[in-house]
Amino acid sequence: MRLTEKEYYKYLEIHPRLIHYVGQQLNVVPIDTAFEEFMTWSVEEKFPVRNLLYENINLVDDFIKENPSLSNEDIEIINGFKDFREGRFTVVKLTKKYAHFFGDKFVYAVHALSDPFQYFWGNNLPVMIETVLLPYKGKIIYDGVIQAYPVHFGKGIRNSIKNDYLRAERKYGIITTLPEDVSVTEDSNSLEKELIAMMKTKSSREHYWYEIEDLLEANPKLMSVYIKELGRINSRKKKKELKSIGIKKQVYAIYNDTIVTSGNNQKEVEKNINEILSDHDIKQSIFYFKL
Repeated sequence: MRLTEKEYYKYLEIHPRLIHYVGQQLNVVPIDTAFEEFMTWSVEEKFPVRNLLYENINLVDDFIKENPSLSNEDIEIINGFKDFREGRFTVVKLTKKYAHFFGDKFVYAVHALSDPFQYFWGNNLPVMIETVLLPYKGKIIYDGVIQAYPVHFGKGIRNSIKNDYLRAERKYGIITTLPEDVSVTEDSNSLEKELIAMMKTKSSREHYWYEIEDLLEANPKLMSVYIKELGRINSRKKKKELKSIGIKKQVYAIYNDTIVTSGNNQKEVEKNINEILSDHDIKQSIFYFKL
């Protein structure tokens, strides 16, 4: 989840110097203030200077021009900072590889710098923060400054965040680089994933009921996916009913809420389906479950 020690120290070589440079260019940091002295400033003193970097990101080009000793690697890193993403995010999940930062639209895979994210929040998620995300050596990091909001989320809000997060994850995947490459997210597969995400739980179905209707109206071909998901949902009740009368080791085909046929295995059931149904769309809408 963290950068390697080498990556971390390389970042410390570049980003603070860039902030120092921008501050001097904008007459916020006195021109005679050496970088070493600037680094002794408090976080509160450096914070507004840091903000100026993102408000004047075009100054990175001047920084590169005025520092001819920069390596190609350094130049690539600095140019990448132009694709920063600044704003409010909700940290919804921590994994061994990275943290999931959920923004307005996307879920970002963010790597910690030196201290692991558990150090900040433990398992007390979700948490709302404000920060800047940067592309860095093929990863996404935050720039070192995180402002957390002391907000307590009730059950309803937590469910809403979870539903929106899962929908974004299904629709766009986890964004691991900046700028976002979402060119593949507008095809039928992404719409199918989005629909499945919205129908995953009772909470999400209720939360997205109108969005589901709009999606189906705009994309009639998704109706088979919708009915298949209804079959998945309704199969739970059917399983209980069938088990209650002692049925075991059978595979069933269900269309919405109707069991169409059954057999000893799915191959046998699919053969039965092909024999008794001719409509392709209905066949595509069948959900199979076993006891």
